[in-house]
Amino acid sequence: MLKKLLVIALVVASLGVAGQAVAQENHHEEENSLLNSLNIYTGFTFIPKKHYVEAEGLDNTGNWVPAIGLDYFRKLSERWSVGFTGDVELDQYSVRPENSTEAEEEVRRENVMILGVVGKYEFLKGLSVFAGPGYEHAFAEEDENFFVIKTGLEYEIEFGDGWQITPSVTYDYKDVYQTISYGFSVGKRF
Repeated sequence: MLKKLLVIALVVASLGVAGQAVAQENHHEEENSLLNSLNIYTGFTFIPKKHYVEAEGLDNTGNWVPAIGLDYFRKLSERWSVGFTGDVELDQYSVRPENSTEAEEEVRRENVMILGVVGKYEFLKGLSVFAGPGYEHAFAEEDENFFVIKTGLEYEIEFGDGWQITPSVTYDYKDVYQTISYGFSVGKRF
């Protein structure tokens, strides 16, 4: 009798372990089937004091510019993704090029759009670095357009059914000036 109970217990335990392994495999397959993500971004871009041209009579501490955007990423492997980022800065301001003090060298920016193609590497669960080339497009005809190199760090927080929230910090190196952005995205994997 004891032998039969032991065999039944071992069979039940084996079935439980096998069921758990199948459930984990199905969860892994489901996770792998969600290769795309679409994210809505909101945040602020900081124009440092050395580049920002302040309004008369105000202390120059730099400027925070609101930004919104849309990002799309495609997983290539467990750790690598490639994506497209598009942000619009919602403000009008002037910047002074690197190592310049002349007022006539000021560059006007108004509601610029920054487009980029980035590669992303997830080095810890949820924590990724990204980098890639981009382009800053000015909508006003008299404004200049610039080449951009985007680099950044983000942390994806998943909260079920493929939804995620992702705080991020981005450094944009532009031909004439540099910026740092902080914000977050809300997105959906599909």
